[in-house]
Amino acid sequence: MPMSGIEPPTYWLRISCSTPELHRHRINVSLLNLFLSNPNKPKSNLDPNLRSRLLKESKNPFRGLRRAIWIALFGSAGLGFLIMFSKIITGESVAFNDLAIQTSALVILGFLLFKDRNKEKQN
Repeated sequence: MPMSGIEPPTYWLRISCSTPELHRHRINVSLLNLFLSNPNKPKSNLDPNLRSRLLKESKNPFRGLRRAIWIALFGSAGLGFLIMFSKIITGESVAFNDLAIQTSALVILGFLLFKDRNKEKQN
């Protein structure tokens, strides 16, 4: 008796499937692959502009919402930095940790905003 593993033993293949049946299964799979790769398959009824926008959104989901959040947070960090900088100029004391947090927030959010820009317009 052959060792059991992932594939059924040879004697089981002889009982349940004949060679023509195995070939028929292979043909069905190849017909499915042919249909999926066929350039003559039915076209979509979507407007080409809508289709391109949907494809763009699927490649970069929630881009508009993400940009709005980056802009709001970057503006908040910039305003906080501006207030702290004005306090430093007027001679008030500002904790170094607070200034470091505002500066790092401004740099990080600026980087995220830059990284999430529309790269297609540059080409």
